[in-house]
Amino acid sequence: MGVRIFQQRIDPASLHTLQNRQYSEKLIISNTAKAAVETQGKTSVSNLGHFLCQYITGHFETLRDVTDSLLGPIVIDDGVNHLRGQLIDGTGMRRLFQDYIPLDLILSPGRKKSNDAANVLTQYKDSGTAAVLAEQADKGEALFFPHEFEYLFSANSDILLNVKNDSDVDIDFEVVFHGIRILAGAAVAGI
Repeated sequence: MGVRIFQQRIDPASLHTLQNRQYSEKLIISNTAKAAVETQGKTSVSNLGHFLCQYITGHFETLRDVTDSLLGPIVIDDGVNHLRGQLIDGTGMRRLFQDYIPLDLILSPGRKKSNDAANVLTQYKDSGTAAVLAEQADKGEALFFPHEFEYLFSANSDILLNVKNDSDVDIDFEVVFHGIRILAGAAVAGI
């Protein structure tokens, strides 16, 4: 099992006291990953103090483009994750993930069913009969178990998320960092 740096430095009783004295906070990255390219999402940690991230949650869409011979290109929700992300601490551009991680492995509730996608895409044969070309995926289970992610982001820094989109349509995603703000005085005192 890995060493938990912050648990060696902070015991639960003092963390609870600190949390009640400081600000419980959420920082959000919300962006659209452009089709077939890499997109960067960003949120900033203000100068109020350092941000101790404890959990990460978020959601993303699962869209792709399907071409119908009569209707042309239609966007469907196929239920397949097309996004991979790499989290970066903007201070020194430190990569917190060594590689791009599929977003469905680190985000909960994860997949968000899109209302903008076609429900069923049919293809008409020469005889006039319709054949189903692609169906929209069923709604996924909306589990909400935050992924543990402990990291101390410095005041006046950025949290960056580089996202690669393997789909041929733009896909929305949102990542929320849950944690506490450590005000300057508490940070200097060494908690």
